[in-house]
Amino acid sequence: MKQLNFSSLFFEVKKRLENKKFPASLAILNDYRVQNLLLLNCEKKDKFQAASISKTITSLVTLRLEQEGAVDINEDVSKYLKSYRVTDKEGKVIKVSLKQLLTHTAGCTVSGFPGYSLQVKLPSLDQILGGKEPCNTEKVIVDKKLRFKPGYSGGGFMVIQKVLEDVTGKRFEKLAKEKIFRPLSMNNSDFKNRKVKNSKIHPERAAAGLWTTSEDLAKLLVELQLSYNGESNKILKKKMIRKMLRSYIIDRDCLVGLGIYLTKNKKFFFHNGRNYNYQRKMWGSFKDGKGAIFLAKSEENYEFIKKAISSMI
Repeated sequence: MKQLNFSSLFFEVKKRLENKKFPASLAILNDYRVQNLLLLNCEKKDKFQAASISKTITSLVTLRLEQEGAVDINEDVSKYLKSYRVTDKEGKVIKVSLKQLLTHTAGCTVSGFPGYSLQVKLPSLDQILGGKEPCNTEKVIVDKKLRFKPGYSGGGFMVIQKVLEDVTGKRFEKLAKEKIFRPLSMNNSDFKNRKVKNSKIHPERAAAGLWTTSEDLAKLLVELQLSYNGESNKILKKKMIRKMLRSYIIDRDCLVGLGIYLTKNKKFFFHNGRNYNYQRKMWGSFKDGKGAIFLAKSEENYEFIKKAISSMI
């Protein structure tokens, strides 16, 4: 593939997808604003499942609460949990911190969630954590063999959700709206359990439940970029954003931040994700306000987008 920049990526995606029948959206950022917005078989306000980009929102909510003095991400989460405890397979309580959970180094099990069909009963947060019916995944525990190593865990982010709800007495979706969506005018983003044809429901909100648009995610990217440089603080101050967007551990071909990833050359931060029949990619630069958000309701392979972005970094 020829060398691309974010602007030419727009035309490359448009050329490849313009005859497809599925909904897709692409936002290209330049100089801290949306330069191009591509809408294929969808409207501007049509929401897509954002899958694991939910984890970035969860990280921001957590850091917002730390900024407000409600939590300390270095503390053992047992300090904040009312009744639930993080345990190993023998039932022994294990000390883990929010920082470990946010960086996928706590050793928690359950890497991802398959979702639920539109007709079945959905599990509660406690049932998800305990692996109890009607939950379709195993109990979230700490596997000591995985501790302190990078090991992707959606289950760990459900522990974070439990901490945030116990500390504040509010449901996670309300916290996200108050702390992130409303301040950034992300008016088309939420964590509702929607019943959409050819989709599955993800009640695991903190790990995989976000519904959003490329334009809303662009607002999020721009805020992270501006805050990193001390030019905005709508949700977090510069110090907190820089705590989020730094490297804590290396995981194969990238660096792990708090609920987000960095390229090894530290020029870009990103998070990708995939739910049943949905996939998405979110990339932002540390300088010059460049970035790309791609959302699609399709199981097709978009490896060419990953390769195109990789060629830029």
